[in-house]
Amino acid sequence: MDQRYESLEANWAAVEGILGGAFRGRRVEVLEAGGGSSTNVGFLPDVEFTAIDISPEQIARNTYARHGIVADLESFDGYRQRYDLIVLNDVLEHMNAPEKAIERLMKQVSPGGYLLIGGPVPTSFKGLLTKLTPHGFHVWVYRALLDQPTAGLPGHAPFKTFLRFSVTPGPIAREARAAGLEIVHVGLSKASWVIEGLRNKSPVLSGAYSLLMQILRVLSLGLWHPELTDMLILLKRPEPA
Repeated sequence: MDQRYESLEANWAAVEGILGGAFRGRRVEVLEAGGGSSTNVGFLPDVEFTAIDISPEQIARNTYARHGIVADLESFDGYRQRYDLIVLNDVLEHMNAPEKAIERLMKQVSPGGYLLIGGPVPTSFKGLLTKLTPHGFHVWVYRALLDQPTAGLPGHAPFKTFLRFSVTPGPIAREARAAGLEIVHVGLSKASWVIEGLRNKSPVLSGAYSLLMQILRVLSLGLWHPELTDMLILLKRPEPA
C-alpha cells in the first residue's frame, strides 16, 4: 500500500528515517546512478560512493564519489561488486528503456541492501503533460511560469524525457518481486515545488492548478490522483536464511 505525502520533502524524510536506522553505525557502499554534482543520500554519515553516468562531463564534475564509471545504465554489466544502497533518482525518466537499467541494478544489491528509485510519476497530470508535449514547451513552462531563466541551457533542467509507463509503482513492484526483492516503501507526493513556483508567480495560477487537480480527481471517481506527481520506492534484498 502506498503512502501519500503533501510534499516530496516529507516523502524523503520517511525514506531517510528507514535508511538511517538500517545503516546506523555502519560504513555504507553506495552506487549513485546518474551521479551529478550532488548526492541524494548526504544524510548517511559514513559512505563510500561510486557514481555512474553516461556523461563523462557529469562524472568529471562529481566531487563526492571516490569511484566514477562512465557507462550506459541500460546496457552496462561491468560492476565489480554489489552495493549496500543503489540510488536511482531523477534518472529513469530520461531513459528509452528504463526497465533494462532497473533489472541490471537489482542484481547489484547486496544481501540486506536497498535499491531506492525516485522520480516523476508518468501517470500523474504533470507526468502525462510532460510526456505528451514537446521539449520546447517544458522549457517555456520553467522560464515563463516558474521563473527559471536558465532553463533548457546546457546542464540545466528540463532535460529530454521519455517517461515510460514501465517506471510506475505497479510495474516496478512486479519486477522487484520477480527479482526476489522486498517492497519497503512506496511514497507518492504532490509537486510542492511546482505549486510554490506558481504561487510565487501568481496566486491565481496556483489556485487554478489546485482546482484542476480536484476536478480531475472527481471526474475519475477518485480512481486517479493526478496531483501525486513524484514517487520514492525503496526495495530491499533479504538476508539469506
